[in-house]
Amino acid sequence: MAGLSLASVASAAVVAAVVAGPNVLNLVRAQPGSALSSSPCADTNAVVHRAVAYVEQFGRDLGSVIATEDYRQELVGGVESPQYTPPPITIVGGREVQPAAPMTARTSTSQRLRSSFLFVQLTDAPGWVGFREVLEVNGKRVGPDQRSGISLEAPGESALDRWRRLSEESARYNIGSITRTLNVPTFALLVLHAANQSRFSFKTAGGDGATNPSACDVVFQEAESPTIIRNSVGGDVPASGTFRIEPVTGRIVQSELFAGSTSTGVALKALVIYERDRKLQLWLPKEMREEYAAQSNERLQCVARYSNYRRAEVTSRIVPGM
Repeated sequence: MAGLSLASVASAAVVAAVVAGPNVLNLVRAQPGSALSSSPCADTNAVVHRAVAYVEQFGRDLGSVIATEDYRQELVGGVESPQYTPPPITIVGGREVQPAAPMTARTSTSQRLRSSFLFVQLTDAPGWVGFREVLEVNGKRVGPDQRSGISLEAPGESALDRWRRLSEESARYNIGSITRTLNVPTFALLVLHAANQSRFSFKTAGGDGATNPSACDVVFQEAESPTIIRNSVGGDVPASGTFRIEPVTGRIVQSELFAGSTSTGVALKALVIYERDRKLQLWLPKEMREEYAAQSNERLQCVARYSNYRRAEVTSRIVPGM
């Protein structure tokens, strides 16, 4: 089964894993232009330095912020296992054999989740973690007895185990055979965490900054092992993508992350658009668009939209509210 899950790296930051396998669709990357030498985007190091500082402060500002998430997932293609087992048959010599059950082609399936999505700065862990408490599935309310009742802290739990547990809980209503815990809008910002800077190379491309100094496209490519994204057997899966950054403030206005290829079994593309929230006076995720493609020809297309940002009451448990 193809999947995405959590693994560890030297910095102990939360990471993802991609199960290996052949013949995966390569998702097309955008090709930004070149930065002009007179543009504020021309000095890549300066732009990235400001972005790293911005993300550090953003992590502090984001702690205990909660949003309402409307998350639509559509599953297309692939095959599913049969719902029955054929009876044994007798062949020459009196031996019985179990025939293989036919696989059934899967038509498209969709699911809509309505959740409280919480961002929390956890003690002894780098950055922050985001996770969802699902309140409705396809318009049907999830009863209190079916909810997770997530505890943010557990006695004796390491930072990495806590990240893994909360991320897995966030993913428990995902559809399809591609198990994934990356579907968090701030995941790509781990690239700009100070502890991960040595892993990546950066290059400023023109973006809007070629004609308008308000934003730059900064292309990143993971260049150091172990990578942030790992496969299930510990192999490297380099990440790449583009940040759209305001060059003077370092503010992130858009992220685009790619991971996986024909040699890793699952290809991922995730685009997140940020927008200024008037109430909290922060630039926060407005929309997340994801595409996944697996070797079984299964494809997932997902769109999450975020609204009603507010400060959450958080102690050792989530108080979601709507």
